Amino acid sequence: MRVIKPCCIHRLNPPPVLLLFCATACQQPESPSNGLFVSASVSSTVVQAGGTVVVQVIATNQGTRALVISDDTCPRPFEISTVQGAVVAAYGDLCSAVASTAAVLSPGESRTTTFQWATDARPTSVAPPVALLPGTYQLRGVIFAAGVRVSSAPVTVTIQ
Repeated sequence: MRVIKPCCIHRLNPPPVLLLFCATACQQPESPSNGLFVSASVSSTVVQAGGTVVVQVIATNQGTRALVISDDTCPRPFEISTVQGAVVAAYGDLCSAVASTAAVLSPGESRTTTFQWATDARPTSVAPPVALLPGTYQLRGVIFAAGVRVSSAPVTVTIQ
């Protein structure tokens, strides 16, 4: 993940007070990419169509400063995509755009959320869930911290 730091602003010839702010920000980075690690796991990587899989998403602060992360379940902090990369259910993005609450993760602290996924997709917040067709999909945990989206490595799930 690439995060653009505000430190490059010195090239724009800003007032000295803004330069002081940027210098301070660069000394104390707040970026979640400096410490937030997201992982995802599933109870089974092969499931019958219409079956249920237990999904765990773990956010761990591996940094040296506290991080504020999204702490919601509206409905789930993960996304489902095809193996070609087409997202079929972006639940994590939906949550961040709606009514997200916040939680603080201290250095070394982890937060685990567990959900049951009925091998369905909900393309919008108002659309009813649609059963996914048999095939191979990838699930990624998605957590937002300081407005930055941090994803886990993909977990492959095959629907038969």
